[in-house]
Amino acid sequence: MKNKYAHYAAKDLIILQIEQLIKTYFSFFWKRKTGVNYQAIYSSEPKKSNLCLFSAFSHGNIAEYGYYYLSEIMKLEMDVVYISASKISDIDRNKLIKIGIIQIIEKENIMPDFSAWKIGLELNDYGMNCDSVLLANDSVFGPLFNLKDCVNEMQARKSDFWGMTDSFSLKYHLQSYFLWFNQSVISSIAWESFWKKLKTYTDKKVVIYRYETRFTQYFLKRGFTSDSFIKYTDFEEEILRVDKKYKNCNYLIYMWKELIEEKKFPFLKRSIVEYEKIRTMLFHEINHDWKSALMNSTSYPIDYILKYLKNADKDRR
Repeated sequence: MKNKYAHYAAKDLIILQIEQLIKTYFSFFWKRKTGVNYQAIYSSEPKKSNLCLFSAFSHGNIAEYGYYYLSEIMKLEMDVVYISASKISDIDRNKLIKIGIIQIIEKENIMPDFSAWKIGLELNDYGMNCDSVLLANDSVFGPLFNLKDCVNEMQARKSDFWGMTDSFSLKYHLQSYFLWFNQSVISSIAWESFWKKLKTYTDKKVVIYRYETRFTQYFLKRGFTSDSFIKYTDFEEEILRVDKKYKNCNYLIYMWKELIEEKKFPFLKRSIVEYEKIRTMLFHEINHDWKSALMNSTSYPIDYILKYLKNADKDRR
């Protein structure tokens, strides 16, 4: 079985790029919408100088791990806008309000994350009056360690924007599950222009190619500086020693155990525990015991993960 997380061979990469160029520039190859339908079901006045746009999706009620993550984000002195691509129950609406979420938005389940963040930004003046804007989603469990320590370290490096992990897949980019932008970026014309020009695509591959892998490059080309809490180069030597075919692999997936145990990395990708296929496709078919790793190295309540696995639909995005 071909591992979709492995590094692309040169031939495959060329074919993929041609495919994405065709989809991107010839509209009859994909479905595209003029916008995404949404409604704000709750709104209150901002209280903080920092803003988080949190993109989420749930089958049924919001999982406990989601509430835990949101509460930890709010400890960073952030207002949080919760944007859901699924229906929010009255119970969850009240719980979100109780913990201090300033806006709750329901949207179509189209183009997750980027369309959610665009909606949240449009409703909040693109965050231009904020000191910082965090773009996050619910695709990770955590934080496993003190998130504030991580943020303080990254802010001390004084880059214009940063993420938790980076990638050299297709183009160098910061992975989009956690992206932090400082005032130098969000007050710029480039920031507002990017979001105003963002188009709505229903093909996930086009979204990845056109936005996720190019988002970082867009701002780098305009003179902004970026950084990553953990870098691929931190693990490259070990990855190539194990097997050279994994060059430029998604180390957030492949090296999750080393990230947690050696680097005190604050997140575990949800797909690692959610999909058996991924767990058995790690280095040399090793199925690491994530429960023991978390129990031995962190104080994270793994009951949140176990309850999620028990209740979640396995076909979740």
